[in-house]
Order: sequence, then structure tokens, then C-alpha cells
Amino acid sequence: MADEPVSALDVYVQAQVLNLLLDLEECHAMTLLFISHDLRVVEFLCDRIAVMYLGEIVETSDKASLYRNPGHPYTQALFASAPGRPRGARLKGEIPNAADIPSGCAFRSRCPHAFECCSVERPALRELEGGAVAACHLLDAEENRT
Repeated sequence: MADEPVSALDVYVQAQVLNLLLDLEECHAMTLLFISHDLRVVEFLCDRIAVMYLGEIVETSDKASLYRNPGHPYTQALFASAPGRPRGARLKGEIPNAADIPSGCAFRSRCPHAFECCSVERPALRELEGGAVAACHLLDAEENRT
């Protein structure tokens, strides 16, 4: 497990450490649990990605699918805020207190698509196409419209 292993390093040293991690994975046929806030580093190093909000997984997918078509509104907002990516709507609202997570969907106070049920029921992870999963009531609503 590597938690933010390159966050405080300059770009040259970051590249060396990331290449070393890739070499270790290949040489020892191991899997690395890599934790980072840097989407460019995640895209470079990871094959499968889990996105978390307030300690809960809201989406998992293979890298190509996630970067091409994120399913959860939080994942979409993360990508929209990343340097070099097309800008989307900025998130509004306050981040809830992680020690006192609200009922229902923890992201609802910042979500541009929140429904009434979001304040009552925590969305379950549900399968999307390509083996991805996401936890959002919006996905259920979209499925019911088709």
C-alpha cells in the first residue's frame, strides 16, 4: 500500500518513484494499492480505480472507462476540476463533517442532481456497463427513463 508516496516530490523525482513502483509490480507480480489525490498520477499508474467521498466508495472502474465516462457526479466534478481537463460546473455547498456524515447520500448537499430520496436513502453500488459500479440515485432515475 502506498498513501500519497509522490505528493511532496518534485516532478523529476516523482517520475523516478512512479517508474520504480511500476517495475516492482511487474518484477514481483504484485498488486499495489495506491492512494492519491493527483488524477494525473492515478491515470499513469493505476489499472483499476476506486473513487471515495467521505470515506465511502462512490465509484469503481477500469481506468479507460472511468476517464472516458465517469458515472458518479462526484467523479465527474473531480475530473472537471483537474488541470488540463474541460471545466464543468463547480461544486457548491459545504463538505459535510466526516465525523458526522449525514443520512442518505453524503454527497447530496453538493450534488447538482440531488433528489428527495438522497436525503433519506444511501445509494447502493450498482453495476454499470463494462464492469464499473457507482452509488448514485441519478443512475436509477436514468435507468427508469429508458
